[in-house]
Amino acid sequence: MSCSTNDCGRTSQQDQTEEEEEHSYSLYEFYLNSLKTKNNESEKNEEIEICFWNKLQDDVEDVFDESGFATRPDRRFRHTAVYSAKEDAMYVFGGFVEEGNESQNDFWKFDIPSRTWTEIYPTNANQVWPSPRMEHCAAMISLTPTRFKLFETLMGQEIIPSHQENSATTYLHNQMYIFGGYSSQKTQFNNDLYCFDFTHYKFFKINYKVTQQLFYLNVKRVEYVKERSRHTMVASGDEKLYILGGMTFLSHCLMDVWEYDIDTQTMTCLWQDRNEDESGSDLTKSNEEEQDHPEPRCSHSCVYSRKENALYVFGGIRRGIKSFQELWKFDISHKLWIAVDMHGFVPVERFEHISFMLNDLSDYLFIYGGYNYRHGCLDYIYQFCLSTKTWIRLQNRNYTVGGKFASTGSILFVDYNETPISRVGMSCIVTKDYHTIIFGGKSCTLLNDAFVCFLPGHGRLPSVTLEFHNTLYRMVLENTNHQDTSLSDCCIVTFHPL
Repeated sequence: MSCSTNDCGRTSQQDQTEEEEEHSYSLYEFYLNSLKTKNNESEKNEEIEICFWNKLQDDVEDVFDESGFATRPDRRFRHTAVYSAKEDAMYVFGGFVEEGNESQNDFWKFDIPSRTWTEIYPTNANQVWPSPRMEHCAAMISLTPTRFKLFETLMGQEIIPSHQENSATTYLHNQMYIFGGYSSQKTQFNNDLYCFDFTHYKFFKINYKVTQQLFYLNVKRVEYVKERSRHTMVASGDEKLYILGGMTFLSHCLMDVWEYDIDTQTMTCLWQDRNEDESGSDLTKSNEEEQDHPEPRCSHSCVYSRKENALYVFGGIRRGIKSFQELWKFDISHKLWIAVDMHGFVPVERFEHISFMLNDLSDYLFIYGGYNYRHGCLDYIYQFCLSTKTWIRLQNRNYTVGGKFASTGSILFVDYNETPISRVGMSCIVTKDYHTIIFGGKSCTLLNDAFVCFLPGHGRLPSVTLEFHNTLYRMVLENTNHQDTSLSDCCIVTFHPL
């Protein structure tokens, strides 16, 4: 049987062989093997860094207490999550759940330090609240007191005095924006925009305006934002939101870029596929015609780079058949698409994955998970350097003394008991300490577990692990005997002295 080959010259059969050759080593054996390999290949001058997944919560089926109240979210996927640095908490909204096989509009807060969930309810029957939905998008922004007063004025709200406005530290008002999605109950797509304001602690429906703009490519005006699901939305600082692509009625895929201005509450179409007809149907180009922009797609991923003022789009799927492996860059200033020439261990095609940057000034983006028809669910993390245009794959198994783990310069070492199962449709947030947290998703079944990951060379080492880290490092150097150590409270270990 012939086996498929990816852009790196590797085959799925080779990947399978490597996984079959892996063995479970103790943590100490792993460090010894790391040191031996590093000494044997010192001429490469490659620094080996190690990071850990850590399970925050198990996957559970029964989420109800003895009184019948839910203590945490049901298993779900195609939901959204945002992070509040002020509270060190993750907020989860909506998604598709097993119970009733319907989309939801429940709203949960996960306090990260205590690992506890709290459900947020509307205070009265007349309070504004988004309808049940899945495959929507959410983003978090923060407003200064001056801009927050403008928001209150636009929404007709009584202005809340900010006693910290003149303090040394600027008081920021957090807001979560939710756009679009699909309602399984009503079988409808949405183009509505909601804002949950954490100061007033309630939802507002934004009646945004659409600006009229003439396009040189299309020579036509865009009068409204099409209803959609499986799109992406990212924040540019705290001023703009960018909405890209997605799927609308009759499974038509989109490729347009919309910019939402927070202060003026206006939507402006920055770019639209010239091959999309008036009905929303994406017209297929011939294979011979060179693409100067991405094809219409949904279930892709997108990140914003403030350093380049650009959007990076990876993967996705079109009409449920064609999935993508390409990386595109949208230059916001020039409203221009650029196909990124990639090198290294390029990820396979995928959709319903996640991508993220640890901050929008970083030189690295990461992708995790997803699905394709050749391999099924995917569970590796890939790192892409924007400046060198190079991918590396961060391993999620402990490699043996063979030295294969040193080939990329970095590895991801995971305790087998703390490894997240491969999944699609999960949510992802990045904390103020640059830790990445994933929640839920779907594998063989829906999930409601949570994992935190520390990525190599990024973020802060928790102080609680410093003593353990230095002790372990000295013991490895001295080649002394070491008994197994519990790592239940250890988030990361980096293989170099501090």
